[in-house]
Amino acid sequence: MGFKRIAFLSDHHPYDGSVFITGSHLQVYNIAKELSSDNDFEVHLIVSTNDSSREGKVLKEGDMYIHYLKKPRFDVLKIPVYLKELDRIKPSIVFQRGRDALTFVGYLSKVLYSSKFIWSSNALEGIRFLKYTLLFSKRKIFIPYGLILDIMANVGMESADIIIAQNEKQKEYADRRFWWKETSMCYNVQENPDIKPRKTSKPTLVWVGRIAENKNPKMFIRLAEDFPDYEFIMIGFGDTSLIKDNTPKNFRYLGRLSRNEIMKILSEAWLMVITSPPGSEGLPNVMIEAFLCETPVIAFDHGIDVLKSHGLVCKNYDDMKMKVKNLLKDRNEILRKGKELKDFAIRNFIINSAQCWKDTFK
Repeated sequence: MGFKRIAFLSDHHPYDGSVFITGSHLQVYNIAKELSSDNDFEVHLIVSTNDSSREGKVLKEGDMYIHYLKKPRFDVLKIPVYLKELDRIKPSIVFQRGRDALTFVGYLSKVLYSSKFIWSSNALEGIRFLKYTLLFSKRKIFIPYGLILDIMANVGMESADIIIAQNEKQKEYADRRFWWKETSMCYNVQENPDIKPRKTSKPTLVWVGRIAENKNPKMFIRLAEDFPDYEFIMIGFGDTSLIKDNTPKNFRYLGRLSRNEIMKILSEAWLMVITSPPGSEGLPNVMIEAFLCETPVIAFDHGIDVLKSHGLVCKNYDDMKMKVKNLLKDRNEILRKGKELKDFAIRNFIINSAQCWKDTFK
């Protein structure tokens, strides 16, 4: 088995207030933190920051080393910055999640330092050959730059020694596309919140995330309009212009909250709603947190079997509306599903997932 030095590549530290964060950064952080508690691993998390007081420093967080690098202006400029840090660390394994310039860094680590490269998807669209080219064409941005990013990402993915999927649907797609490679599936690692669910007397629905067009936040407001007798709470940050116009009286936007505040609201809610289009999410952290708070989650098809088995996956808006209506008729059914989902989450996202990641790196 032997001792292994692992370098986790991530855009940012999830608790660095100076940068824009997403769920993937928290997922990488949680995996790195879990492995750092194992004596077989020396864990280094390499991130960029806008905080000048941290630039160039290596700080120890528990048993994990955090390397703070200056955040480059453009994505491709991460390549030489991160490679220089990898040259200092000389890792035996490099891990990266999601497709961007850092995926190409994973490939270069194999070529330059003979490191083993483990790549993990963060959404189904991230495994496909093209993502940025299509995204940039929709936004009418300079398409050749998107194509360059896609080519670099594909070189990185196809060079990976192991490809890890987040959910069942991603695993099936990865098996087909990377048929010659070793693929596996590990759920995200999550901490069990120390909170006791206390559901509100009046049905409350919650939406948590980054406010952007591709997350469909307006759909949640539309639900609020269609169910005026229920409370709708939105938590997040981003383009608030998308949610400011003519919102109904039963809708509240609380902005960006701490994790403890979010967990309290999730523990009181009857349902959480994820409005992102099918395949655009991997395994959202807030979904797992909702499960751990005994709160069922309504969403479109992101390839997460436990939602399907509980009848919580929607085909379209009308289907979502019908499922919300039927579920909120029966508080006891909400409580039953919530307890089952919490048991599933503890078993799969806390116990089994931790072991899965340790086995992957060993």
